[in-house]
Amino acid sequence: MRRAPLEAKGSPVWRILSKVWNTAEIGMQLTHIWIVEGLQFGPELMSRHLCNPSPYDNSKTCNERAAYIMQRYHLSEQKARESIMDRCGVDYSTEPYVMLHVGPHKTGTTAIQSFIYHALFKNETFLRDDNWSIPTSDDMPGGSGLELRPLPDPQLRQGRGTDEHPPVQHDQAPSSAEVRRTILQRISKRADNSRGLGPQDDRLPEDAILPWHLRLRLQRPYKRFRVVVAYRRLHEWLPSWYNQIVDLYKSVYIRGEATYPSFVDWIDSEYHNFMQVHAMNVAKRYRESGKFESVRVFSMHDQTPLLENVFCNQIKSPATCKAIRDGAKPPKPNTGKMHEYERLAIIAYRRKKLKHVHAAIASKVANGLRQVVVELGIFSDADAYPKTCLNETFMDYLLALEMEQEREWFPGSYEAQGGDEGLKRAFHANKDKLCAMNVHKILDSGILDDAFEKLNCLGTWDVQRRRCLSEVPPSSLHD
Repeated sequence: MRRAPLEAKGSPVWRILSKVWNTAEIGMQLTHIWIVEGLQFGPELMSRHLCNPSPYDNSKTCNERAAYIMQRYHLSEQKARESIMDRCGVDYSTEPYVMLHVGPHKTGTTAIQSFIYHALFKNETFLRDDNWSIPTSDDMPGGSGLELRPLPDPQLRQGRGTDEHPPVQHDQAPSSAEVRRTILQRISKRADNSRGLGPQDDRLPEDAILPWHLRLRLQRPYKRFRVVVAYRRLHEWLPSWYNQIVDLYKSVYIRGEATYPSFVDWIDSEYHNFMQVHAMNVAKRYRESGKFESVRVFSMHDQTPLLENVFCNQIKSPATCKAIRDGAKPPKPNTGKMHEYERLAIIAYRRKKLKHVHAAIASKVANGLRQVVVELGIFSDADAYPKTCLNETFMDYLLALEMEQEREWFPGSYEAQGGDEGLKRAFHANKDKLCAMNVHKILDSGILDDAFEKLNCLGTWDVQRRRCLSEVPPSSLHD
């Protein structure tokens, strides 16, 4: 079958291309959308990647592809034009892009989100000056007002959910995808960048609810995709992840529906799974997928504050960068903490040594226990409790792996911080985080029985006799 000559201005392909070019001129005015997480692919490589195989090799123009699509599949002009715009005919030097910050979890994603949303509440202009837009109720179908709204995530609509979100019924999936598409179209027509955070996108492809191609289709009408990943050292990241998880399952442990694991137990059973979502492995998966224009990894240990690193160094947003250097910051940082005394209190409650522990007061009980063990002279300080640690062989392995990763990915900053010796010092300074309170040894020994009795006392505590002199009804706890 002969192809229509492309140079003929009256041909269907010419009419299509004329509309494509007009649309592309509008598209050039669209700006970037930042969703959340560098190896650069040039525009030529990206164009070849997005043009699916046809009888014409990749060196052929998208004009020829348009002719082929119309002839081979007997598509209408509109359908062929949509195919061209989805795959080809894009000037990638001016086309807006989606910036995906894919975490991983516990690498500052909450701080970044808090900073951006707080800026919008305060009606700051620096994000607008850098062409970043954050979805509000105005962007929702039928919505209005400044109320902040996250982009609907169809990954949460498939009946599985995530740690942060409960599963939603399957029949809501189409509406979720449609709402998201509507929002992105509205934002793109406003000629704005938009952003959101997706730390759940650190998951393995087989664990992700949506595969690559569907996730990217949900970002239409955007066609360019960049990824940024934050690297945090294993000896800090693993304990932080553990403490986040056990805090989420606090009520489950209190009810006895699951055993509260120590950090050492958790590493023994979960290390392999969580290493798959560490920054380096996440970055490699995104890079090797071939679907992203760039995949950048930045270190959280290069002496540059997180927000400054992201907005000044990684995504080059001058107005936002200046605001950060002038003092703009999140209203409240999401600082992690260890939950060893909370674990002790919950296990003591399950063993009937403590009487009053439930989710609403677990942290208060833990803080009281931490204070009482020092007041009664049981421990010289609150952190001087019996511990069990990861074995030395495994800790040596973690240190060696950190050295290998930083030599490969951050050679300049690594040497500037003292190389291997500098990392050893940082590792050993945080070594206690790789240990856990030996709760069962402590409880079996009975050394905390006086502390438990004092916490159980709802009346007057006799300091000399170390006994409770009177009781009040448990209901008074809530008065």
